[in-house]
Amino acid sequence: MAYTFPGEAWAPPAGEGLFRNASSDLLEHLEDRVRRKKPAFLSPLNFSLEETVKTAYLMGEIVNGFREGVVRKTFFCNSHMEAVHGAIKLARHASFGADDSSDGRVLFFDPTGYYRDYFDPLDMSEGEALIPGIRFVDREQEIAVETGKGNARILVLSPVEWPGPGYLSFAGIPGAIKVLDLSRLSAPDRLKTERASLGAFDIVCWGEALTKRQLPFGAFTVSAPVFSSWDTIRGCALHSTTFGGNGTVLSYVFKHLLELFPDLDKETRDVLRIVSDNDRARIRLMRKHVNAGLPVLFRSLAVSLSVAEAEGASLTVRNPSGLTRNILDCVGSSGCNIEGHNNAGVIPAVLRNHREEKNYFRELNETLSGMTGLTRMFQGVSGASVVEMGIILSLLAAAPKRKILIFKGNYGGKTLAALNVTSSNHRFFSPLYAHVETFDPFATNASVRLKERLAGGDIALVWMEIIQGRALRKIPGEVLAVVGAHRQEYGYLVGVDGILNGVCRGGSLTSVDASLPRPDLLTLAKGLTGMLTPFSVLMTDDLLYRRALENSPALVGRLEKLYRNDLTCHIALDVLEKIRNRDLPVRVAESSARLGAALESLQLRHRSFKKAEIHGLHIHIYANMGRFPFFIFGLEKTNYILTRILYRRAGLLCLFGRLLPPLDMSREEENRIVAALQSVFSLSPLHFFIEGLAIGFYRKFSRLRGHVRLK
Repeated sequence: MAYTFPGEAWAPPAGEGLFRNASSDLLEHLEDRVRRKKPAFLSPLNFSLEETVKTAYLMGEIVNGFREGVVRKTFFCNSHMEAVHGAIKLARHASFGADDSSDGRVLFFDPTGYYRDYFDPLDMSEGEALIPGIRFVDREQEIAVETGKGNARILVLSPVEWPGPGYLSFAGIPGAIKVLDLSRLSAPDRLKTERASLGAFDIVCWGEALTKRQLPFGAFTVSAPVFSSWDTIRGCALHSTTFGGNGTVLSYVFKHLLELFPDLDKETRDVLRIVSDNDRARIRLMRKHVNAGLPVLFRSLAVSLSVAEAEGASLTVRNPSGLTRNILDCVGSSGCNIEGHNNAGVIPAVLRNHREEKNYFRELNETLSGMTGLTRMFQGVSGASVVEMGIILSLLAAAPKRKILIFKGNYGGKTLAALNVTSSNHRFFSPLYAHVETFDPFATNASVRLKERLAGGDIALVWMEIIQGRALRKIPGEVLAVVGAHRQEYGYLVGVDGILNGVCRGGSLTSVDASLPRPDLLTLAKGLTGMLTPFSVLMTDDLLYRRALENSPALVGRLEKLYRNDLTCHIALDVLEKIRNRDLPVRVAESSARLGAALESLQLRHRSFKKAEIHGLHIHIYANMGRFPFFIFGLEKTNYILTRILYRRAGLLCLFGRLLPPLDMSREEENRIVAALQSVFSLSPLHFFIEGLAIGFYRKFSRLRGHVRLK
């Protein structure tokens, strides 16, 4: 049987972005999903959707040429750029695990220089780049020279024409992890897979061609041995993205793949049918083709992996026996849920009213400029993508200064560039940018010490979440005041990340504080997706834009156009209109105050409940770690226990102590949250202890059955 594969060379021409306008086919596809209440986003780990498993399985088959081969796993992200970042991260981790002496160096064949300026916007040395440790070459002969010297522990090949026999010789290099980047090969002409053996490579990257350049998409398909470091309970969340693997995009990718491969054999079609019809079979295939650790983690928490319907704050979940249950969703794909799932109002407002001749990007830019005071909009496809843009533009504008200062506890994303402003240990993915400094804003005399540090004059950018998402801590007002007061004096830029707590999640549109009223850069994302399609923006002021443009007009111009997408801008405009029409900031403040009062009362009545941190409708609940059995299990396992009991006993889905309900939820849904917490924290200590043991026993049982490694 002869299979064909997309293979036309393509990259965005100068002055053009990745995306075409939405076709009638795409708009009808989205309307059908909304009407059928199919889930789009569930969590930052959108691994359990039917579309995820089907597409991952099919991509593995494509790489193997629909023949017997090694098992392959696929990780879904939001762009070709994120796919390449993720592939390098994984290769570095796998290389590190195989040999502790690995230095993470990458040999990157990039014949057109497409990636070079994004990875190294200041044109510095290999060790000083924004994403260091990457040696770019543009001739195949250079690959042979470098590999002959033993300098290719990780090799990335990014051709702009279909890879021929010459590439297969590089696939055979011993001791190196080989990445083939197909993300810039488009789909109109289909070439036989026999033209190149994709299965000879360890990792294959995909891009927006598989959505016909209409929706954000990226993925990388990996041989199971290379993926093993992420195929565990502890490793399954080392790389994640809020929007990647969502049902909207993957259902369209899957539809396109079926068009490209219309004559699938019976065995392949039977597997795809089973994924749709049999939950247990789907979970088995999820372990095999997506991630073995994630389903064990969620099953140990008793959280169902099968969502039949999603509407508003309600999920209809199905257990392995086929019984359904209504669950209150307080995850909302980590806070994307302004109004919850599948609000039918988007059909007349956007999907039936989208006009190709309208410039929705410009309209959204004008709208957000009026709301933020920042005039230039750069569109992204994820939170990490606009964080990356903010870093790149700031370094260009502040040159020759190069140092970035972040606050301890900050989260910026998990791509290779965004990791730089994520406060954590990233040793598996090193080297990272050498000029990042972390400051503790919660330490004694922090404001005095910060002023002294800023006075050094070498800081290019101060980047922060004002309300830190991971611990839900707000940067002290006196620290923010120091940052705001001295930026002109000491010549640094200020970037505020509003991806999680902006768009009214923390109460206001921007999450900007009165102590720091107007940053130079501001990112927004989650709420503007409409829980339908990936979306993010970076807003900057004109002065920063002009300074960056002077230093690198080509790169700035490219970033301006790269991810422009009128359909996703139209959806974001619809969200902003709903916020205005419903006076959502006032409603969020009122709802937050009611929940806060109820949780204070709960704290007084139940000694197992220590406190709740609340900012708008972002809520963290904390058990009393000084009481039995919590001090035995520790904070992480205690949060697992709370997730499990809230789901099983109270029908409330939250992850690890964080509640992110829809912003326009009803009073009835508010009361349901309070009742759920009341029912859980009124349980006896012995009940918590038994639930903790159950989690541990399930994981050990899974390990004994060979389903997953724990470490």
